[in-house]
Amino acid sequence: MDEKAINTNPKRKKSPLKITLIIVLAIVLILITAAATSIGILTSKMNKVKTTRDDLGITPEIEKEIDEIKNTPSKEDKEGAANDKIINIALFGIDAGSNDSGRSDSIMILTVDPVHNKMKVASIMRDSYVEIPGYGKDKINHAFAFGGSTLALNTINTNFGLAIDKFVATNFTDMPLIIDKLGGIDLNVTDEELPHLQALGVSNTGIQTLNGEQSLAYSRIRYATGDDFERTSRHRTILGAIYRKLMTVPMSQYPSLLLDFLPLVETNMSSTDLLALGTTINKINGSELIEDRFPRDSFWQNAEIGGIYYLSFEVEPTKRQLQRFIYEN
Repeated sequence: MDEKAINTNPKRKKSPLKITLIIVLAIVLILITAAATSIGILTSKMNKVKTTRDDLGITPEIEKEIDEIKNTPSKEDKEGAANDKIINIALFGIDAGSNDSGRSDSIMILTVDPVHNKMKVASIMRDSYVEIPGYGKDKINHAFAFGGSTLALNTINTNFGLAIDKFVATNFTDMPLIIDKLGGIDLNVTDEELPHLQALGVSNTGIQTLNGEQSLAYSRIRYATGDDFERTSRHRTILGAIYRKLMTVPMSQYPSLLLDFLPLVETNMSSTDLLALGTTINKINGSELIEDRFPRDSFWQNAEIGGIYYLSFEVEPTKRQLQRFIYEN
């Protein structure tokens, strides 16, 4: 693929907002300590994928680099070596019909950080121009279509210098089932968004409790503040809303929620992983989600390559920024 032109200041590409609300299921999964006695039954409901570290692009060189970051305290962090306790999970929201693999139109990294008592979520722009192992340069969201969750995570690790070995993936069209099961979620509807929701019974702006169908429509708004940067911001907004809703759900309801949600999930996480995650999240004690988006402003530019739009970015600075966001305070 030859680069024909790079334009650093066109309008940002507008695209449909595709949300993976089973991303929020990753939060549900880690809040299952009370259901530990039934963990084997619950996890058997998931679609399991076996992976190796080689499959995921985790090389000795990357592991060494990450170990150095973990073990080097920042100015605010006096416990560098304790950063080994930080858990990262790649989250993929797939835009796919029933007969195709689709693209990962929502790409996030969930960080569960008991060292600093925080939970973080980093969005990766879906049009980011990266090297997909075995396929050459392309948009990062195409990696899932080429090789599923395994290649998608390999691509993240390879391009951003990470060693993430866990993932959760689902189709965003399962969103209504999840939200209705939770009794709706609270979202701040703006003046620009309201016209796109009125036909479904949303009549006011401000904080509104949206049901599954309304939330799906919200996720598909294209033209109200609808560029790709706003799209990823909405991903994180909805993730935060569901996270807050889950904090109000009694633990006694988790097994029922999981039995409904887990068949919709593809993951390589084991029962042991889930129990460890549950223990870790309880230590964090309901912390708010801290969010960011990569590449950050001033480190990207729009590019037209072979007549196709891409988001070109400064690789080394972006790698360092993402690594620091994950491992530092």
